Amino acid sequence: MTSKIKYRPDIDGLRAIAVLSVIVYHAKISFNNSYILNGGFLGVDIFFVISGYLISSIILKEIKENKNFSFINFYERRLRRILPVLFVVFLFTFFLGFLFLEPDFLIDLSKSIISSLFFFSNIFFYSTGIEYDAQSSLIIPLLHTWSLSVEEQFYIIFPIALFVIYNLKKNKYFIIICILAISIVSAEFLSKYNQDLNFYILSSRAWELMFGVICALIKTEGYKDNISKKNYEIIHLIAILLIFSSFVIFSDENRNPSLVTLIPILGTILIIFFDNRNTVVMKILKLRIFVFIGLISYSLYLWHYPFFAFSRIIFDNSHQYINLIKLFIPLIILIFSILTYFLIEKPFRNKNFVPRKIFFIILTLFFIFIFLLNLSVIKNNGFTKRLPKILQENISLNDRGKLKDENGICDERLNNFCKFGLIKNPRIILLGDSQMAAIEYELKKEAIKNNFSFSSITKMSCIYMPNFDRLNIKNNLIDKECNSSTQKIKKDFLEDNENSIIVLGGRYTMYLSGSKFNNREGGIESNEPWNWRFIHKNNDYSAEIGIKNSILELAKNNKVVILYPIPEVGWHVPQKIFLNSRFNNLKFWKNNPEDKLKRQDLVTTSYEVYLERNKYVFNLFDEINGVNIYKIYPHKIFCNITDNRCRANDENNVYYYDHHHLSSYGSKLISHQIMQEIKKISK
Repeated sequence: MTSKIKYRPDIDGLRAIAVLSVIVYHAKISFNNSYILNGGFLGVDIFFVISGYLISSIILKEIKENKNFSFINFYERRLRRILPVLFVVFLFTFFLGFLFLEPDFLIDLSKSIISSLFFFSNIFFYSTGIEYDAQSSLIIPLLHTWSLSVEEQFYIIFPIALFVIYNLKKNKYFIIICILAISIVSAEFLSKYNQDLNFYILSSRAWELMFGVICALIKTEGYKDNISKKNYEIIHLIAILLIFSSFVIFSDENRNPSLVTLIPILGTILIIFFDNRNTVVMKILKLRIFVFIGLISYSLYLWHYPFFAFSRIIFDNSHQYINLIKLFIPLIILIFSILTYFLIEKPFRNKNFVPRKIFFIILTLFFIFIFLLNLSVIKNNGFTKRLPKILQENISLNDRGKLKDENGICDERLNNFCKFGLIKNPRIILLGDSQMAAIEYELKKEAIKNNFSFSSITKMSCIYMPNFDRLNIKNNLIDKECNSSTQKIKKDFLEDNENSIIVLGGRYTMYLSGSKFNNREGGIESNEPWNWRFIHKNNDYSAEIGIKNSILELAKNNKVVILYPIPEVGWHVPQKIFLNSRFNNLKFWKNNPEDKLKRQDLVTTSYEVYLERNKYVFNLFDEINGVNIYKIYPHKIFCNITDNRCRANDENNVYYYDHHHLSSYGSKLISHQIMQEIKKISK
């Protein structure tokens, strides 16, 4: 027999507050250049406490009444509650992805769906290096499923553990408190040293769920209090103030989860635990509107992120109806949530309406179908036949990673850097960050063809700056792979290979300004600051002086070719072209061989914005002169001064594989110019 716990409308009201805070946070609504509810992400933490309480209450009540516990019934209830709507959201999101995502993005979406099917999307998103609070995370349609995976991992492990712990009688509180304490210590530690792992992993979230468990355990054992209604009013007022103040005061800068997360958690516990009086706060939480939102909160949570993500993917800020679109998206989310609640959630939770056998047959068929559908996307490289002709012909836009030696891929190495060609030949050394890694394959081909040997020293977001550490100003941590020690390894290699031609470049403007690119025409790479800075290990001088000194030092025994800033785009170029093909040019979509790109299908940005954006770095590089200093100007390839535009593609070729990294064709253009300069200076 399945035990039911007493329905508490106040908890649905609390759910409403949690889900609305999360939705407002993800909507990124700004007022006076500040986002509303910067701490709205804490709604997820509130959900964890509620889940811990409700699940434990069900388990404990059944154990108490029946002296046993049906694991089959428990897991069936969980599956009925979670999977039917989740599968509908997966299919709808996949449909939108197939329509509007270029292959790489569609493959990522399919991988996220498969990881969510098996309840490890939190691990998947961590492994891909996605920061939950990063601007790029706002266009990942199913990123929010990480929290479902955390809950499901908890549901798989916890019922068995609770059943065993509860039957121990004497030590159950001690064991649960120990689990809670270990988890919160782990969260506090990881929040300082690996915030991304801390955010996604169950062990750092378990203490939030365990607080709910403790509440359920105490209440199940018949706790009674003698607190007056007046004191209840005070307790509930304090609770709601703790929750709402957290939404306002907290931001992405705070470590979460950590000890400071106790503030909203404590507020949640006070409301859940002290529920015996009809206080003002309780009356508000029990209002029909809040209870209804709480009832549909699961559907609201599932639908809101995909709709926000696809609205940002499809309509950038330059769209003429963008404000109207932003206004209608919440309404669409609400409509879809209501429909799935009444048509999917409620029917599938009713065992009389959908019997167990029928439920599991439907569940299995949909699981297999969704899995195979998304596996086919991965196996077929994102279904490239959907692409317009120009992208089909440039399908291998990103050759980064193809450059290998006997030890593997050259990019991202900290030592044992790649060497190609004959030792007797003059050596070209490519030095820089991922922008330089994007061109290493083509530059190596040019070098070998022209009887040069070639080496590559490239690391993502890490330019050559001896004695400098790359510091994260959010948590004051030094990057383990880009610091004075790893820079010394590069310096030693360069000193061992003197009399080389060093091609040096990178995204210096972002490193010095701390900002990513906004092309002011709707292409915003990120509104969030770039939180890394290059700091001298002894604070002897600034990054600007460090850059200048490092180049001049190299020029003493080498020829140095400085690559000025490569024009950034702001839009993900293949995705932008793909969307243009969907909306602007139906013939272009049909891949008619006679079609040529019309002017509106060219992805271009302002040359003036490029010059303004990079003015500081231009001035810095202009000041660096000497007999062994040479300069390359990429904007002369990609920008047309006559019409004041910088191009990301032409009618036959795509120059970039994302917002700012050059494609294989773009790399050929810049590598050819570099080699022409090298041949001049080698004479």
